[in-house]
Amino acid sequence: YYQGEYARAQRKFLELAAIPESDYALENKLWLAKTYLQLRSFDEGLKLIEEVKAEAQKEDEPELFSSASITKIGFYVYREEYTNAINECQSFLKNLDDDEMTALVWFQMGKIYLQQGDEENALKAFSSVLEYSPTFDVEFESRLQHALLLKDLKKLDESEEELNGLLE
Repeated sequence: YYQGEYARAQRKFLELAAIPESDYALENKLWLAKTYLQLRSFDEGLKLIEEVKAEAQKEDEPELFSSASITKIGFYVYREEYTNAINECQSFLKNLDDDEMTALVWFQMGKIYLQQGDEENALKAFSSVLEYSPTFDVEFESRLQHALLLKDLKKLDESEEELNGLLE
């Protein structure tokens, strides 16, 4: 898969899927879904991702659930289906209990809203990042985007205050 040989990867993941009750069956299913997406079998890939998400929640596998959700969001962004990407982000947020990941998802939602030209919702998303525990980079980028959006919305005093806060 990492070498870009998706047809070969698909065969290997299908071989692994034939092993009954493996500890890695769910992870294999996720990689098979990613491979289908790379091979442009979008319906099959999205169907498998939904199965992985459902099974990961049932089996309490938050890492696999997160990975499947992120893959689906990335697919929608790649296809420029921003409304679907936002819906998937919102669904993902309802099932997250990791503050750092929640902050990252809010940040990504802000960037998606910017792609759509929805500055008001982007502003809300970037400000929501600070309600959680973002990494330094995510917090800085979010605050910077927030300040730039305030400037674009003609809220110059608030923008200047935000930028001064970043300088400190």
